[in-house]
Amino acid sequence: MTSPRLFLCGAGVDPPIKKKLDGLKVERLRTDGNDANVHIQFTDISNRLFANIPDRLLDFLEVAAYVYTADCSTRRGTGWIDQGAREKWDRQFEFLISVRDIGFWNSDETKTQLSKMLSFVSNDDCKFSFVQRKGADQTKQLYFEWEDHPVPTTDKVVMFSGGLDSLAGALSLATAGENLILVSHRPVSTMDKRQKDLVKLLRDKFSVQIMHVPVWVNKNRQLSDEPSQRTRSFLFAALGTLVASAAGLRTINFFENGVLSLNLPLSEEILRARASRTTHPQTITLLSEICSSVVGETVTLENPFIFNTKAEIVSSIADCGHPDLIGYTKSCSHTIHTSKTQWHCGACSQCIDRRIAICASQQESFDDDSDYSTNVFTGPRKDGYDKNIAIAYCRHATELNMMSSQSIAERFQSELARATRGFPNRTIASESFIAMHERHAAAVCSVLEKKIKEHSSEILSGSLDDTSMLSLISAGNHKRPLFHRYFDRISDILSKGIPPACKTSKPASEPAFQELCDGILKGADERLSREFPYVRWSFAQTKPDFSSDYYGIWIEIKYVRKTQSQAKITDAIASDLTKYGDNSERVLFVIYDPERLITDDDEFLEPIRKRPLMGGTIIR
Repeated sequence: MTSPRLFLCGAGVDPPIKKKLDGLKVERLRTDGNDANVHIQFTDISNRLFANIPDRLLDFLEVAAYVYTADCSTRRGTGWIDQGAREKWDRQFEFLISVRDIGFWNSDETKTQLSKMLSFVSNDDCKFSFVQRKGADQTKQLYFEWEDHPVPTTDKVVMFSGGLDSLAGALSLATAGENLILVSHRPVSTMDKRQKDLVKLLRDKFSVQIMHVPVWVNKNRQLSDEPSQRTRSFLFAALGTLVASAAGLRTINFFENGVLSLNLPLSEEILRARASRTTHPQTITLLSEICSSVVGETVTLENPFIFNTKAEIVSSIADCGHPDLIGYTKSCSHTIHTSKTQWHCGACSQCIDRRIAICASQQESFDDDSDYSTNVFTGPRKDGYDKNIAIAYCRHATELNMMSSQSIAERFQSELARATRGFPNRTIASESFIAMHERHAAAVCSVLEKKIKEHSSEILSGSLDDTSMLSLISAGNHKRPLFHRYFDRISDILSKGIPPACKTSKPASEPAFQELCDGILKGADERLSREFPYVRWSFAQTKPDFSSDYYGIWIEIKYVRKTQSQAKITDAIASDLTKYGDNSERVLFVIYDPERLITDDDEFLEPIRKRPLMGGTIIR
């Protein structure tokens, strides 16, 4: 697990005298003072609307900002500990935060709510302690940049990211005659222009009142080490609650398509916290509970698009009569390092989802190809994430499209059970989620079929970039599990590297050979752990020579020498097959046989290859 962190948040906050700091990395976070490293500012807002913010709500905003900063500043690990144990991908955080309303925040109920919510949203173990804030409070002068605007008439508070889903939500409410407050979080300046342009266009198109509350919540560059940002929904909820409370409202609208909200794992490798739960139904429920406690009245967070696909949401933009606004939205997951002229990378999962939804809803003319750094369908993709996410996305959709409703219910039973927990009729909710995924899968497959036909001549001639999404799926890569393709990659690297490295002098022992393999793999920029983790089998423990957390595979290196008989190496592999097989591990066996002591490769590898989670290769 990543080294535990203790975050001291606020001015003059020091660890208790008896606090043991052994093994804890201590970080200091502040929103005020000369050494402030977390920055919050509401710009261009009504001084009348935000003049009387309760202390507890200011605390809520700061607590959420500190948690968000801790999340972004702490890199997640790359390995796992043991079968059935918590992963290194998880982190341990302790927060000591100065607050104004110490009685509320230091209660066991409040701290339990915070820890429970964050455990689900980010898979992190978070513990909280609070101390009374001391000294003069200049927060309002720091946080609020007021203008002399009148108090608006407001019906709805909308969390407005500037993406397709939040635009569709704002359009649906404005079309229905609702007066809106659009709340936007801006972590970086590159997000600013499109949000402003969208708001101006909405105001030009509708006679209803549309107030925009842009909020800057950012941190010093050295606190931006982890891109996953699983806690951003907590920050959004705090921002929305503060604005809704100022407007006298108790409902906050998050607009997000249901496929992304449930975020069923695209592959077996994307599990637990790796599948984001930012707007998951259970996240919305847990956040609603915390927001209600802070306000002291029932506050409801809603996602009206929970049973809609992305393509259906794009169609709703066109149905409202405003498809021209599509080009002003941004969906790319890369929010920090963005080109000023191209707002979409074209390689990430959100860009893939956006482009396919726009194609499925026949709105391509409103989404310029030049806005993508690489073409989603035909552009080159880098090894690793860019290729893997394209293949996993296509495989997930094609598999869903071939499954019956019953098969989907059985395969994703635990995910559906978790998602429907807060619905009054869980059976109907589950059926609705399944039907939504069936519509999504059919739309994705229809777009892929169309694109393959459009580019069939390039595919046949071989002129299409062989790393592009269409080339990858045309070659059938989406039919093979990700870990099997990684088996091939590791086998290829070692097959090319070992023979020339051992041409003059062969390693004296298997440990020496493993060190040589380690050097070859590092030279190929493969991030593998050595002799980790341990796995239990009966009363014994064993460990692989190498492991990859991202792909969930283990690698065993075997060195066949003259001093060994073929039977001896076979017995060693048979023992590993039993231990690893009983624990359902994915294992690649790499066997170096320079003296050709193995007489029949196919017969030797047959016991390995017949196991679906294992693979083997012999190198000479």
